[in-house]
Amino acid sequence: MDVTDSEKIKAVLDTVEKNELNVKIGMEKNLLLIREINKQSKMMNMEQDTIKSRINEIINEIEEANNHTNEHEKLIRLELYNEELFS
Repeated sequence: MDVTDSEKIKAVLDTVEKNELNVKIGMEKNLLLIREINKQSKMMNMEQDTIKSRINEIINEIEEANNHTNEHEKLIRLELYNEELFS
């Protein structure tokens, strides 16, 4: 093995080490990104749950208002019936 072969081998080993380091750095960055994505996902889920809860509250309020309207309508019909009956 001559000096040129030795230098080529050293250059290849250096390149492999640099590639390994780049892969390690890339994996660490990916891990940080995955953590951030998970954090954002949890926040979005919490916001969705809050929105769903508020929508359910609004639906309940609408149903309650509808029930009051129906009862009021029944009372008006009963009053009209009584007026017709006794007039």
